[in-house]
Amino acid sequence: MQGLANVVLSMQPAGDHEFLREWQRDVVAAARTITGFRDSEEFPQLPGVQDRWVLVLRFFSDEGLRLWLESPQRRELYARGAPLGVHQEVVCGPGSSVRPVTLLVSTRVPADQAERFRCWQNEFLEVQKAAPGYLGTDYSEVGHLWTIAVRFDSQDHANDFLVSPERAAMLAKIESTLHGKRRLVLDFGGWFEALPSGAGRPPGWKQMLSVLIAIYPIVILTMRFVEPPLAGLHTSLPLVVLRGNVLSCCLLTWVVMPRLTGALSFWLQPAEGQPAWWERAGTALVLLVLLLEVAIFSLT
Repeated sequence: MQGLANVVLSMQPAGDHEFLREWQRDVVAAARTITGFRDSEEFPQLPGVQDRWVLVLRFFSDEGLRLWLESPQRRELYARGAPLGVHQEVVCGPGSSVRPVTLLVSTRVPADQAERFRCWQNEFLEVQKAAPGYLGTDYSEVGHLWTIAVRFDSQDHANDFLVSPERAAMLAKIESTLHGKRRLVLDFGGWFEALPSGAGRPPGWKQMLSVLIAIYPIVILTMRFVEPPLAGLHTSLPLVVLRGNVLSCCLLTWVVMPRLTGALSFWLQPAEGQPAWWERAGTALVLLVLLLEVAIFSLT
């Protein structure tokens, strides 16, 4: 297992958020020059829940972390960021460097029940804050549609929360108020990194297209070359589908997506100052790849 080698910075700007964002970009840019730097993630301030802005710098090893802590760039940046009240914590030791996970819940609330739902959500927030690994909660209310994002520091803690009796009890209290079904979505996790600038992961449509051009050929090739030789086993349809899904998920997670997201990084996560036409070209490229895949498999 990989060890933990993280620097956690928390800031409390006095209203100048533009200076904070610029300073964080400079910190991440400097950290990227260090051998052994892995990635970064920002957690914005959320009044009443998380009072300070948090920036996490992750390193593959203790050596990379040591190089960062001893670098003159770090000292200069920390001195420049003094007005932000920067507080640093170093987390280093054995264990797995797991990534944060976000649970997205979308539900429709009738207009005459909106106030009751807000009161319930405030009560539910206290339950979330008490859950192990809890990082924060964000809300979005558009008309009658509410979207709630609950962040945890690992998939295990997110799963524990989903099956917890406290969550089940809270949902039972509000079930009669909700109009229609809730939709729970777990994000693509490690496939798509959060942007260093704090703008979040790539838009959902970009994630969808990326996964589509990756999974389509895997499914076709599995159907043509893997399943026919196994047909003599007379496996039931549910097991055939399960076998194909397991193979597809393994290839996506450990072989295809890490390389694909790297190749499409200019489109998935445009760099600051990058020409605008690059994004349009990236969209055209992805659609062209999808059309080529369809054409190739249609002719073979």
